[in-house]
Amino acid sequence: MMLQNYETATWKCDPLHEYRWLDIEGPLADLAEAVWIFGEGSYPLSRQMLVPHWKACIAIIRKWNEQKSELLDVHVALLGPVSLPRWNNNGSSCEIIAVRLFPEVAPALLDVHPLEIVDQDVIVPAPLAFETALRVAKSGAPAQKVATELCKYLSRFPRAKMRNRPSVAHTAKWIRQSQGQARISDIAKLLDKPIRSLRRHFEDEIGISPKQYARHVRLMKLLLRADCSNAPDWSALAQDFGYFDQAHLIQDVRSLTGQGVALLHQQRRNPRITDDYVINVPNR
Repeated sequence: MMLQNYETATWKCDPLHEYRWLDIEGPLADLAEAVWIFGEGSYPLSRQMLVPHWKACIAIIRKWNEQKSELLDVHVALLGPVSLPRWNNNGSSCEIIAVRLFPEVAPALLDVHPLEIVDQDVIVPAPLAFETALRVAKSGAPAQKVATELCKYLSRFPRAKMRNRPSVAHTAKWIRQSQGQARISDIAKLLDKPIRSLRRHFEDEIGISPKQYARHVRLMKLLLRADCSNAPDWSALAQDFGYFDQAHLIQDVRSLTGQGVALLHQQRRNPRITDDYVINVPNR
């Protein structure tokens, strides 16, 4: 099985240059969305706000001394979905290398339902098949090499263990492909499934309703697009992402994150804003 060359690839980077990722392509693209690295390098890290998303990650977390010259600890963790926005301040000595899994495959890959680890980062024993990745991580190898071993581990996962309903997998995939804009009623018609049955099966396996999952997907796509601009055109983005208008976009983002889009966009680009940044999520 040929995998991407994660060590020489051009990685995408957030505006603060603290988090970078590579979209997964090829044979692993039906299991995981991206491989990502946070905290590599010797520079101090800003506070990061985790906005709501419904994804699960398997990660290797390395703790270094302050100069990042000596490795102090390495462990494996499951990073659960985020249902409410929260601050994540790992400090300058923390480095995370992880693979972001699709929620419909997470139960089989992680042997845990997304709801069991929602809003949690859970340290777990390393699976036996994880030994190579863990050994490379403990050697102090560059984060890209550790990422490569993580993806090799994923490639060895027996597909026979995947037992989710095909309708659920198709629904989740179509929601992502549409950037969260697909209508669940349209998907139900395409699958020739009763919409109530589809919703119930989706929530049983994924942990949230298709509509809520679509909101999470659309939020992340919107923020990543906005990150590319110093002054996003929110009206144009509202149209691109299927909101009724700019007011609808602002309302939906505030409902999910507790902040208006302008302030949230500034925080993602300027860490100094975080000191006075208050999360205030209204009742949903």
